[in-house]
Amino acid sequence: MSAADNPVLSSIYTGLAVEGGHVAVYFAHDGETFDFVTNQGEWTAYEQAQVMSALATYSSFANVTFSITDDATEAEFKLTKSASEFGSLGFMNLPDPDLGDDQGLAWFNTFFDWGGPGSGLLDPGAYTFTIFLHEFGHGLGLDHPFDATGLSTQIPAIDPDGDGLDQGIYTVMTYNDGWPENPAGGPDSAAYGWNLTPSPIDIAVLQQMYGANPTTGAGRNTYTLPGSDEPGTGYAAIWDTGGLDMIVHSGSRAATIDLRMASLKAAEGGGGFVSYVDGVHGGFTIANGVVIENAIGGSGDDTLIGNTADNRLNGGAGSDAMAGGQGDDIYIVDRVGDTVSEGRGGGNDTIRTSRIDISLADQPHVENISLFGRRHLDAEGNEADNVIEGNRGDNVIFGHGGDDYLYGGLSFDGIDGGSGNDTLIGSLGPDTLTGGAGRDTFVITEDDGRATITDFTARDMLDLSAFGLEDVASVTALAETDRAGTVLQLDGARVLFIDVAASLFTEDTLIL
Repeated sequence: MSAADNPVLSSIYTGLAVEGGHVAVYFAHDGETFDFVTNQGEWTAYEQAQVMSALATYSSFANVTFSITDDATEAEFKLTKSASEFGSLGFMNLPDPDLGDDQGLAWFNTFFDWGGPGSGLLDPGAYTFTIFLHEFGHGLGLDHPFDATGLSTQIPAIDPDGDGLDQGIYTVMTYNDGWPENPAGGPDSAAYGWNLTPSPIDIAVLQQMYGANPTTGAGRNTYTLPGSDEPGTGYAAIWDTGGLDMIVHSGSRAATIDLRMASLKAAEGGGGFVSYVDGVHGGFTIANGVVIENAIGGSGDDTLIGNTADNRLNGGAGSDAMAGGQGDDIYIVDRVGDTVSEGRGGGNDTIRTSRIDISLADQPHVENISLFGRRHLDAEGNEADNVIEGNRGDNVIFGHGGDDYLYGGLSFDGIDGGSGNDTLIGSLGPDTLTGGAGRDTFVITEDDGRATITDFTARDMLDLSAFGLEDVASVTALAETDRAGTVLQLDGARVLFIDVAASLFTEDTLIL
C-alpha cells in the first residue's frame, strides 16, 4: 500500500521530495540573508557535526545521502540560525519547486536549549537534536501529522484519552515530542529523553519516497536498552536488514521488551511498540519490515513480548512475564514466578530450564520442555503432543495426554508417557520407562546402561534398531528370564521388562 493510500502514512506524506536522493548542505555565514532570515554567528564545528549526525540517521534507513558544500547556489538545504526570545524553535521549507531558491531553507532558534560541546544540548537524544530531526523531515518532504494540507491527511485518532500515534516515538514530525505517555512522564532535562532517530512512521514514508537502505544492521546485532537518564539516552527506531538480532536489558529495574514491528495500521502499534526500562526516558521501537528475533531481560520483573518469528525469550532473574507470537518460540524459565503465555496456533514452543520443575498443565499451547544442567528436575506435559527432554540430573518425566516424545537424559530417570501413543527414550543411567495407555514405542540405545520397562504389551513397539540385530531370533537369543520378567542383555544396555515373557518379542512388536 502506498503512503498516499495508508491513513497513517498519508498523515505526513506531501508527495514532494528532493530530486536525485543527494542533499548538499550549506551552513550560512554570519550576516548572510536568505529570504527574510539573517544568519547570526558562524556555525561551529560542534554545531555542524550534530547537524550532520542528525542527517546521517536518515541515510541509515533511506537511500538519501548528505554532504557539506561551501556554495549556497549548489545547496538543497540552506541552514541558518539566530536567537529570538519570542520566536518558534525553528522552521524548514519543503522541497517545493514553487518556492524556487527558498525550498530547503531552514532556521533554528538558538535562544532555547542551545549550547556548546560541554552542554550536550545538541547531542543525540537532546531536545534540540529532535528539532533538527523534525525540520530535516520537512526538508525531505514530510508534513506534520496533525495538519491536512495538500496530499497529507490528519493522522487517525486511535485513543480518545491520549495522543495515540501523534507522538515523537511514532513520528518525529509531531509536536508531542519524545514519548509524552511514558508511564514515568516526560524527562526533566533538555539534554536527554527525546529522539535519537526518526520514528517508524517517518521511516516507512521516506523509504517509499527515496528507497530503503539495504545494508544497515546486516548480520548479528544487539540493541541494549538504556538503563538510566543521562546524555545519550533517547528513543530510537530500529532499522535492521537481517541477521539474528536481540534487544537486551542488563539492569535491575523492570523492563518491557517488545519485539513486534510497527504495523502502520490505524491502531495500537501502528507506529511501533516501545521497549523501555521503567523510569527511563529512552528505548526502542522497531520499524515496519524489521525482524528482531530474541530478547533478554535483566534482574527485575520484566515483560518480554515476541513476534511472528522464532523467538528466544529469556527474562533473566526476577519474576518475568513472557509471551510469544506465531513462531516456534523458546522460553528460558529460571524462577517459580516466571510466566509464559502462548495462544492457540502460536507455533511449536519450548520451555527450557536448568533451575525449576516445569509443568505444562496450565500451558495448553506450549508443547515442549527441555531441561538442561545437572539439577534433579521434574517435567510434566499436557494434553498436546509434547517433546520432553531430561538433563544430567535425576528426572521424573510425565507426558500426560497426547502422542509424546520423552527423553530421559543422562542420569536416574523415571518416564511415564501417560495416555496417547508415546515414544520413550532412556539414556545413561538406570531409567524406569512406563508407556501408559496407548500404543507406545520404547527406544533403546547403545548407551542406555540399565533400563526398566514396566508395562510393555503386545500393542507396544520396541525399537532396537541401534544394535544391528537381524531378526526376532537374534533378539530372543539375548533374552534371559528374571524373577521380575525378562532381561535383554544388549551391547551397552541391559533392559528389564516387568512381567514380560520373551515370546512377546515378535515381528509385530520389534523395530530392528
